[in-house]
Amino acid sequence: MDPQVVRTLAAGEACFAEQRWDAGLDLLLELLDRQPVALTRIPEATTEGLQHYGSVALRCQVILCRLPSAGLERYRERVNSRAEAWWQEWEATEQAEPLEKILRFTFASRYGDDALWTLGELAWQKGDFDRARSLWTRLLPLPPGVGDEQYPLELRYPDAEYAPADVKARLVLCSALSGQPERADIESRAFAREFPDEIGSLGGEEDRLATRLEVLLADFQAKPTSFRSSPTTVTYAGTPQRQPVPEERVAIQASVWSTAVPEWNWGEPLELTGLPGRQPLKQSALAVGHLVFYTEGQTVYGRDLFTGEPAWGANEGRIYPPFEPTPPDATQRPLQTVPHFSLTHSRGRLLARLGSPVCAAARGEFRDLPQELVCLDVQSRQGQLLWQVASTDLPSDGPPWLFEGTPLVLGERVYVVVCRPRPQWEWQVLCLDFQTGEQLWQAPICTARPTLAEDVNRIAQLLLTAGGGRLFFSTDFGAIVALDPGDGHVIWATTYESDLVPGERLHSRDWSGPLPVVFHHDRILVAPRDSRFLLCLQADSGRLEWSRLMPERLRSLVGVAPKGRLGCLVAGGKSLWGYDVETGQTLWTLQSSSPALQGYGRGTFAGNLLYWPTRQCLWTIDPTLGTILQRQHWSDLSPVAVGGNLWVHQQRLIVSGPGILEVLGPDASTVKSAKRPLSEFKVRDRF
Repeated sequence: MDPQVVRTLAAGEACFAEQRWDAGLDLLLELLDRQPVALTRIPEATTEGLQHYGSVALRCQVILCRLPSAGLERYRERVNSRAEAWWQEWEATEQAEPLEKILRFTFASRYGDDALWTLGELAWQKGDFDRARSLWTRLLPLPPGVGDEQYPLELRYPDAEYAPADVKARLVLCSALSGQPERADIESRAFAREFPDEIGSLGGEEDRLATRLEVLLADFQAKPTSFRSSPTTVTYAGTPQRQPVPEERVAIQASVWSTAVPEWNWGEPLELTGLPGRQPLKQSALAVGHLVFYTEGQTVYGRDLFTGEPAWGANEGRIYPPFEPTPPDATQRPLQTVPHFSLTHSRGRLLARLGSPVCAAARGEFRDLPQELVCLDVQSRQGQLLWQVASTDLPSDGPPWLFEGTPLVLGERVYVVVCRPRPQWEWQVLCLDFQTGEQLWQAPICTARPTLAEDVNRIAQLLLTAGGGRLFFSTDFGAIVALDPGDGHVIWATTYESDLVPGERLHSRDWSGPLPVVFHHDRILVAPRDSRFLLCLQADSGRLEWSRLMPERLRSLVGVAPKGRLGCLVAGGKSLWGYDVETGQTLWTLQSSSPALQGYGRGTFAGNLLYWPTRQCLWTIDPTLGTILQRQHWSDLSPVAVGGNLWVHQQRLIVSGPGILEVLGPDASTVKSAKRPLSEFKVRDRF
């Protein structure tokens, strides 16, 4: 934080308290123009050992929106002409960028509510209902009786011309179409009580809004899949929100095919504790259409989902590189843990991080650690390389940057976190062009003092999460941040007390693979590896909703199943828990003292069921109640399966086990291959 920025912000607030509007506006508008991405600490928001920070841009806009009417009018006199020019640019070009500028620089102007409404409509038309919810919610006032102390970073437009009934009716539809039928029903009944006779237009027809909601919700309930879009990006844990892709439940009968996955000697890991009889899981497969893809860090493979035959007749399924790669040189210094490899697919392109899994080299590690990001055409060119970016290509004024993990795709942009260790741990987010791989920008996230033993090569796979127009990142070093995908600046940050011990050599806490943030409509759920707490934060502001001290370390956040207003979070480690997302209440727990019945790999949803792997059994569970519906021994399903990371696609269960990939399901003749386009649905009605 820049101390001068903090002093200027405080001086501006003091001027407003004395009703010296122009003096205060001079200070805040200068901050917005010159240092909008600087951070300021929010002292009032310090709760339960957490510290909260917000960008100067966000904090200034919040202060301006809460000015008394005289101060607000004076502000608008100064900025309305600027906002009007951007609005006219939007009307001339129909490009969203001018509307985004209105919200970023002149949010409380006379055009701010129109920009929120219009951008919400654009998000709705694209099927991004979480983004639409985030935008439209800002048209509603804060709950009565709350002040700046409780909500220092919640941004709401002060006097929107759009009726609250029109806004809330659309929020109900956002809940329904984003896969929350119970929440939509609860909100619809509350809407009918609050606005029983309000007239408005919804879905192209004018009527009582409560009546229109009943009709539309009944249509959604009768034909849910007809109104829901398929994700354009498929990645680790399913989607950019890090929740599984909705799929039909699978009738698991037996192994259909399996193949060995090569394993390379990247280096000697430190002794892993807590793994009796279990090998660490090093990969997570990804399925798109009729193909399944996987990687072991050197090679990208593709096979037919139904038969296991190599994609396009490739040698042993290898689609990149076209030749057999040279075995990597093992590191001289030991590895902190074992690596984990995953992939991302978007619109016919497959992206992977290949090469050394080390993202921070130990002192005394003198071997080269080559890394690259590759983008392959798997739609029309049978895995042809479209572009690649080597870590050595990244500009650096010090130690080289290394890729933390698999990139994430949003629209025409690719995002990936890069790291370097000395003199401090430093993370930045790198943005590339989806079509060409050209670097668009590289923005700092945070730095941290070194705490881990410096004689060990650090391995991690820190993945970005996207949702509601934000990128989210948990450093696993004491901080959680929300980033603007436009330029990478930090919107807010929440820090917590890390339980890392200086000089510690991490062991079993890192062996099970990535543990990214989960985004769920208007909240994020985080289980940092350096903390025993499970945290639930507001996605737009970072405000803590609840926290829970976990009895054991979590290894995965599977996702959120529909239940009640906000759903049930399923979190796994050796045991399995269900938490109410709204309150943090423990809804159910599944535990076993037998190692053979403890979690071994990442589970997944399919239909309204949860599939959960242990070393001995595959459990089918009702995720809303925590009841076990079926228990199938791996030995009855396959001669080789012993658990692993799960993925359900087209009525198949894909198991990424230790050194093996296996597909389970019904006989191929009974499965109808769904050759669906990646996007089936767009709502063209301008609500």
